[in-house]
Amino acid sequence: MRRLTILLVSLLVASVVATTGATAALETRPADLAIEQPHYIDGDVSRSSANGTTVYEAEGEELLLGPKNFAPSDVVSSGVEESAGDLSLDKDLGVYRFSTTTDGSYNLYWTVETTRSTATPTTNTTANGTTGNATASTETVRIQYTATVRVDAGDRRHIPAGQLEAQREAAANWSEWEDSVKSEEVAGPDANMEEESQLAINLLKLRYNPGTALTGNFTQILLSLFITLGGLFVLLLFGGYHYVTRRSDIGFRHKRESLDAERADLEDQLLKADERDRLSALEGMDWNDIFPDNIARAFREAFGETVLDGYLQIQESLLPSNLIRDRLEAMSGEYVAVVEREDVATDGGAEAETRIVDAELRSADELDDQEDDTETVALEDPSEDLVEALSWDDPELRSFDLPDQELDQSEFSTTLEGATLEELVEEYDVEMRQFGDNREVFAEYLLEFLVSVHEHEFTDEEGRVRPIRYVFNLFLRTSRLLDEQHEMPLAAYQSEHIEYLLRNYDHDEEISEYVSEVSEGKYA
Repeated sequence: MRRLTILLVSLLVASVVATTGATAALETRPADLAIEQPHYIDGDVSRSSANGTTVYEAEGEELLLGPKNFAPSDVVSSGVEESAGDLSLDKDLGVYRFSTTTDGSYNLYWTVETTRSTATPTTNTTANGTTGNATASTETVRIQYTATVRVDAGDRRHIPAGQLEAQREAAANWSEWEDSVKSEEVAGPDANMEEESQLAINLLKLRYNPGTALTGNFTQILLSLFITLGGLFVLLLFGGYHYVTRRSDIGFRHKRESLDAERADLEDQLLKADERDRLSALEGMDWNDIFPDNIARAFREAFGETVLDGYLQIQESLLPSNLIRDRLEAMSGEYVAVVEREDVATDGGAEAETRIVDAELRSADELDDQEDDTETVALEDPSEDLVEALSWDDPELRSFDLPDQELDQSEFSTTLEGATLEELVEEYDVEMRQFGDNREVFAEYLLEFLVSVHEHEFTDEEGRVRPIRYVFNLFLRTSRLLDEQHEMPLAAYQSEHIEYLLRNYDHDEEISEYVSEVSEGKYA
């Protein structure tokens, strides 16, 4: 009997032990988390440990928590001990979302349940004595992972860039509206913004959709308009707006009528300006654009209808190639030409002929330190290929001051026919009918024009003008005009050549005698 009792007790103890092994035993461990803050947070997550609990410090209203030392699939329960936070599983990402709007420390926990096999030692008592062995069993273990998260998120709210700009603009508009309503001139600083705003909305509805007043408190709106100060102000505001806009419309109408008249006048002026621009062009320029009518008439008949015709006439007397050659000869004392040559096709002789294909004027002093392979050509008696190869717009050629040079005019190849009044008239076929077929009138005209510049060098010591210089001066003026307005290098050369002739003309005595004869009435 005693043995039977011991056996029953042993079986009872074994069953209790097995039942206990099947029950989960709770164990607490610190959670190892990978925390991701919102993208607009610049700081990093910090981690520390206190009393066996891992403490994380992060910022943001919502954090993504990724467990490292346990799997989300093994979690049977999770949560936050504080009511202000919320912890949920994002099944798509396999991480937990922790959200809160309040700053503070939050204790988070995850209960993980796993099953493992264990060996339990047992003792058996028989008639032969007591024996011990091990019994294999399956044990379900529950482990609770904990972590503390300190969050700084209560004062922060993330707004996308597009919405932020719109909210700022709305806030600025509301502040401006509130300041206007609460001003002393409107509702005062103690005004109820909600009531005043609703009143404004009702008035706007009445303006843009008067039919809505029939379904609302129309009487109240009318009373508000005609009794309250705010209503009277609104009526005054709309009345003033109507007055200002109406006055503006009337003023705009009058201004438009005035502008139409001014526009017509401007169009006439533009047409005249276009005509002046057309006439200022060389091809359309008339002698009247340079000289008085009577002089222009005589020049028109003598030299052609336009300034271009006269310029072509002058070119016949002053040949372009001769002008360049005279200019080069005048520069020969201080300048040389730096040239490039190329071979000319020959009949196969030993020595191939060359010709100048490019030329540039240089000061002789500048070439002292140049390389020996630089080929230079003197400017005395320049060859045809040098004149052709040289650019007539060469800077040194243009800047050379020909009139101030002391040169022998007899060496110049360019000549201007006509040294007396008769020769000038015959050379250019001046129509004397313009002067009443009377040479005295023509001479008196020349005398009158030249006397007006008696202080200029075109007069002699006794103040008597030199008619031939007057003609030269007109040619000079034409050439300068072509150079300044139309940038023709050849015209600049011609003007300087004529200026040189004016300064060095040696028929003063003959001209003075002729002017004296005209003054005494010899040709009357």
